[in-house]
Amino acid sequence: MAASRRRFQQGQYFSVPLTNGMFAHGYFTEVDNGQMYLTAIHRLVTRTAEPPADIEDVPLAIPNLRISTAEFRRMKAHEEPYLGKRWILTNRIHTGEVAPFERYFILGSNSNPRVWDVLRREAPRPATEEERARMEPVGFDIPPGTRVTIETALAEVEPRD
Repeated sequence: MAASRRRFQQGQYFSVPLTNGMFAHGYFTEVDNGQMYLTAIHRLVTRTAEPPADIEDVPLAIPNLRISTAEFRRMKAHEEPYLGKRWILTNRIHTGEVAPFERYFILGSNSNPRVWDVLRREAPRPATEEERARMEPVGFDIPPGTRVTIETALAEVEPRD
């Protein structure tokens, strides 16, 4: 199934192949917005793609990582060295409450920043100076930026089996 037609589930776990042959693990915190997906990445590196049984007990390294479907599409042979390997969806679903850790983000340029509601319950509106200083700007990375972001956050984490 093509990644653009794939239905991701809120709470669904996935594994991220890292450049060193290890794997990072995360889950979807928001999937119903049509343009991007919010995910949470655990502070964990493993030697296998299967998330460990105790993954829900592992703290988060990145509570809000915005991604597109590009991470899950099949890579052409010439793309893989640059973009990285395809991320792996698992059948595992987070058993606890799953929701975005941040509901509002800054969207738009520095000259016209707007507050964006991830849940789309409120229309975008101009951001105040206080919101601009406090809120994280939105705009998702695309491969290889998402993998680089994860590898940077997990650089000091020792792999486990």
